[in-house]
Formats: sequence, structure tokens, C-alpha cells
Amino acid sequence: MARRIHSIAGSVALLTILTFWISTVVVELFGDEAAIVLVKTSIPWGFLVLVPALAATGISGTRMARLRGGPLVRAKSRRMAFIAANGILILVPSAIYLALEAQAGEFDEGFVVMQAVELIAGAANIALLSLNMRDGLRLTGTLRRPSGRVPKRRLSMHDGLLAGLALIALGSGVAATLAADAASQRIVLSLHAPLGLLVLALVLVQIGRRMLARRDDGRNETTKKNDARPMLLPIVTGGFYVVLAGMAASGIGMMVLSGAHEVLLSLDDAPLPNFWAFAPRIPHAIGARLLVTVMILLAAVGLYRAFIRPGAGTRGRPRESF
Repeated sequence: MARRIHSIAGSVALLTILTFWISTVVVELFGDEAAIVLVKTSIPWGFLVLVPALAATGISGTRMARLRGGPLVRAKSRRMAFIAANGILILVPSAIYLALEAQAGEFDEGFVVMQAVELIAGAANIALLSLNMRDGLRLTGTLRRPSGRVPKRRLSMHDGLLAGLALIALGSGVAATLAADAASQRIVLSLHAPLGLLVLALVLVQIGRRMLARRDDGRNETTKKNDARPMLLPIVTGGFYVVLAGMAASGIGMMVLSGAHEVLLSLDDAPLPNFWAFAPRIPHAIGARLLVTVMILLAAVGLYRAFIRPGAGTRGRPRESF
């Protein structure tokens, strides 16, 4: 019973936070002020679902941890403690603050900064809850640990880091768009621009690592036939890299053509240019929307492999014990 409660409550918590995060990003990119007010004032009501789900997840997980130890259980417990602290200290207060500010029509500097903080904290909890779900599926035997070489595991870890930084960069970009004045926009862009460069560097590193891994892959034809990994995942991952690289390139072009990089590096209070007056702004905005779409597809593929076809990619491989 405890295991069933734990799995259901954890799934509800993850899906609820995902709904909060995706709806916030989508409404900031596509919606008007009325839509933003609707979303921000609705999120606190979602706590009526989220808080009990997180509490049930933590309590049931603690009870099961007493009966079963091991590194996966300890890792899940450490993540759950951070998730709870992050929710109580950051996500709940920021959501209430944003709801009150949106209801009052106050989209000022404080709203922009708090929105960026909420997006970053929400992305952290989404990532940690996803890792806990993965480890829970491994503990029950539903999801088998990959038996590939260590370099492949490191590639996956770097992909996770890249996705996290991309989420932060996307959140800071949305916050810059929502900035109520030039000073607020300048502060947020001072974070957004170096993050974009870092993401571009990591994309290039990842492409290089994957090319080297594929070149050094010594799998024979029989192993390739038994490898049942769906082709959709590498296609979506490749699209993820392309969108990130395109956004970084358009961002660099926009900064150079507009001279915004000189404004950000200067110490005076020179005004920022109107970015919409420069051609790279359009593909940059389109890239932001594509990035949201690709990340949703990546999450969907991950859920598909975890729940619908949990054995994909492990046929013909010996099952590991935990």
C-alpha cells in the first residue's frame, strides 16, 4: 500500500509542478496581461493538490526507506529533503507574492525578479522529482539500470546539466521581456547573455562528445539489432541541440548588431536598444517557443520509456540487481 501511495503521490506532485512551470512559460511567451493574471492567481489554488501530494510522497518514502537501504534510497531521501525545503522557502512564498502582484496589476521589477526565481526553483524541483521517479522505478525493477559504459552515463549527466541551464536561460529571457523598466531589463540581460554563451559552449561540447562516443562505439551488428531504443529520442535530442545553437547564434547576432553588448559592459546608464528592430530578434523569439516544444517532447519521450515501454533499450542485456 505504501509503495502504491508513494508512486501515485509522486507522479501527481511532478505533474502538478510541471503544469505550473509550463503554463507560466507559455503564458509569458504567448499570452497577454489578462492571461498572465489568470495563471498567476490560479497557481496558489493548485497548492491544495501539490502540498498533500508532496507530504504523502515524503511520508510514504520515509516509511519504505526504513525497510530498504542502499545508495538509491539515500539519494532519493536527500533529494526529497531539498525538494521540501525549496517548496516551503521559495516556491510557495514566490507564488503567493506573484499572485498578489498580478492581481494588483503590478508588473514591476520585483515581479520580474521573483518570476525568474520561481522558474529556476521550479525547474530544480522538476529535475529532482524526475530523478526520484527514475530511481524509484529502478528499485521496483520496472526500469533497468543501463549497462552501457561510463562515458554514456556521463553524456546523460551532461545533457541534464545542459537542460537545466537552458531552463534558467529561458526563464531569464522571459523575465527580461517582462521587465517593467530599462534598469530591470539590463540586470536580467546581464545574467541572460553569459548564460546563453555557456549553453552554446556546452552544446558544442556535447556534440563533440557524442561524435567521439559514436566513433568509438564497438557494438556489432547483432547488438545493434537487439538495441530497441526508440529513434524518437535521438531525433528530439538532436532537435534540442539545434534549437539551442540557433537561439545562441541569433542572440549573439542581435547583441552585436544592436550594440547591446557594449551597453551591458559599460558602467553608465545608456538605454538598451529596441531589439525588435533587428532581424535576429524574430528567430530568437521563434526559437524560445520551439525550445519549450522540444523540452515538452523530451519529457514525453522520457515518460513513454519509463511507463509504456520501460524495457526499451535493455533487450538482450543482463538485468542488474539492486
